[in-house]
Amino acid sequence: MKNLKRVGVVIIYVAIFVLIVVAGTKKVTAAENLSVMTELKDKMPIDKIAAKGNVEVFITQGEHQSITVYDNYYGKNALTQIEDGTLRISSYEDKKLSVWVTVKDLKSIEASDKATIYGINEFKVLDLNITLENEASVNVKLDTYQLNSKISGSSKLILKGNAEHQTVSATDDANIDVSKFASNNEELNLAKQASITLGNKKNTLKDVEKCENPMCELKLSLVTLQ
Repeated sequence: MKNLKRVGVVIIYVAIFVLIVVAGTKKVTAAENLSVMTELKDKMPIDKIAAKGNVEVFITQGEHQSITVYDNYYGKNALTQIEDGTLRISSYEDKKLSVWVTVKDLKSIEASDKATIYGINEFKVLDLNITLENEASVNVKLDTYQLNSKISGSSKLILKGNAEHQTVSATDDANIDVSKFASNNEELNLAKQASITLGNKKNTLKDVEKCENPMCELKLSLVTLQ
């Protein structure tokens, strides 16, 4: 009987030990999951965003600036830093780096090397410059006075909203979609197979060459959007 009691006590202790180990494992797993999200504490003001490489950036306009990286940022060969008001984000890892950014104001968006930037809400800004290179893409909704866009290298820009003035320069198979964007004054320059989508019509350099004034067809198409 004594031996049986001893065996029973041993079994109980083993069971308790197993429960402790399992509970500890769950805590470690939870901690590992939490480490996937990294909030950067740098509070230097940001009004420019530059993304490069295998990254996707979700941007919102709000009163309180914040930067959150949805990955084990410190364990990757990635860069996220603020320099002279510019938030620079870059990564060339196989897994895409996702970053959520909230800013009060925005003056410049730059994207290159297949980076993507998505605007979550409408940005109300005075002036904005957008530069895209090497298969980058940007999709934003704007309410702005002056918009300047320079697109090249098979990049794509999707615009929604409105601007009082806009200047667009597109080359090298770049594509711009302004079918849901209106502007009162515009200067559009397309070259080297670049194209622009206006309403349901996609205009290329060959289309506008039919006009005596290379910009006439594009300007007429833009007027129909307003």
